[in-house]
Amino acid sequence: MKMDEYRLLDIKEADYGCEERPEGTPLMCLLVLEKNDANNSEQSNIAVVSEKQESAEKLYAEIPDVLATELGLVNGVIISEEELSEMKAGRKPSNWDSISNRHYYQTKIGTVCMSNKEFMEYSAQSMN
Repeated sequence: MKMDEYRLLDIKEADYGCEERPEGTPLMCLLVLEKNDANNSEQSNIAVVSEKQESAEKLYAEIPDVLATELGLVNGVIISEEELSEMKAGRKPSNWDSISNRHYYQTKIGTVCMSNKEFMEYSAQSMN
């Protein structure tokens, strides 16, 4: 059974309401995610980095801001349900930097199979 996967749409500041962030608590950020279409076909695992329809169901998760920075999160990266659970607990997922943690991404040259780390490096280069 395949675990759910999510595509990161945006990273925002966590909302602490009118009472603001309680003293001594870590700064949090809010991940805006959408479920990655997960059929068994290879095509369904392609994460398209372009804007999707507004009707897509979104998921929101808070993680420590320092962890988001450590992971090098960028819009479009695919996060598994297991990885998201680890992040919400404030921990770096054990396989995060693994070359075997691969997904299909739509790039300027077409569909490419990359690890999360390779995708984040590609995204950083694309911005320059």
